Amino acid sequence: MKKTICIVELYDHHEVVNVLCKLYQHLGYEVQIFAEKNLLANLDCPNTLQVVKKETENQQTFIRQNLLLFNKSDLIIFTTLVKYPNFFANLSLSPPTILLIHDGNYFLRPIKAMQIGSVKDFFRWIKFQLFQEAKNRRKLLKKVSFISFAGDFMATQFVKEIDANKIKTLPTLPLNYFKRNSSPNEIIRIIIPGSVNKSRDYRMVFAAFQQISKKISKPVEIILLGSSDSYFGQRITKQFLKLSNKNIKIIYNKDSFPQKSYDQILSTASLAIIPIRKEFKRGLIAEKYGKTKITGSINDVITYGIPTLLASHYPYPTDLSQLFFHFKGQQQLAELILSHLKNKDRDYPAFAPLQNYTIQQRSKSLESITKKALSVSS
Repeated sequence: MKKTICIVELYDHHEVVNVLCKLYQHLGYEVQIFAEKNLLANLDCPNTLQVVKKETENQQTFIRQNLLLFNKSDLIIFTTLVKYPNFFANLSLSPPTILLIHDGNYFLRPIKAMQIGSVKDFFRWIKFQLFQEAKNRRKLLKKVSFISFAGDFMATQFVKEIDANKIKTLPTLPLNYFKRNSSPNEIIRIIIPGSVNKSRDYRMVFAAFQQISKKISKPVEIILLGSSDSYFGQRITKQFLKLSNKNIKIIYNKDSFPQKSYDQILSTASLAIIPIRKEFKRGLIAEKYGKTKITGSINDVITYGIPTLLASHYPYPTDLSQLFFHFKGQQQLAELILSHLKNKDRDYPAFAPLQNYTIQQRSKSLESITKKALSVSS
């Protein structure tokens, strides 16, 4: 009989769910997915049981209503948990459980990473203390059978906290696999993946393109590949539209790109730019990109084998040095963009280093991790 994997995603990481679902199906597991309707609509994972959380339904009620299904499964993976750590720590679950950590400071060193810079933050701090958030998060980390980090580099940042709290960890779950199936357009397509928000330095990218715009002699599409439906996003799109000329076209979408459109653009991209900032703050807790937090855009460009210009502080897998190119500052970014435009006609893309990222290889990695998780009882 096939073993059953429950994947629980209570937020919007559909790309994580999609990859894990595909890999588990490749291995022959039964997959059950618990998520909201909008997330399930973005999945490309047929032949799965999909349990829909209603928009009006709170997380606790949704989980309680599905305890029977959870406890009949062989393994439960919580791909994102943010709220209600005490509730999840007190759940009676029979199978082994894995909690995927996206924000390391949030769970493992929230007090050290806390930044109070406003009256709103002060009230957040009062709530944090009143509801014993740090204690409840530690309780949750100890309750789950294992945690796994969303990036290899994250685990190295939290060795002391993991050892001090006796938390069981698994290797990083594979959250990407190489599947590019088409060639780039004749038009050079440069993408900046991710929602248009303050986590990326769009103004530096704009300045770099402005610096070299007169040197661009071939048709180029610059695509802001994410929702720009915020005040900040609208300001950035207006700024980028100033770059438009006979050779440069700016493409953006106010709302999130439909998943099929998003994937189609990725599959035909010539170059990606990830100008991720060093620090990200959600609520009280600050995370450091490249150390305690990942950007999912890295997984996107690996999946589609896109040569990528990446902010210099953010690490990339050492076996993918042919895919990633670090830049520091506007001048270096401008020079790298021009260099890639000039080399557009070289043999492209250089897929050789991605052989370790095939669905077969990534499935093997996941199988090894899963066997270890299944070997324990919750």
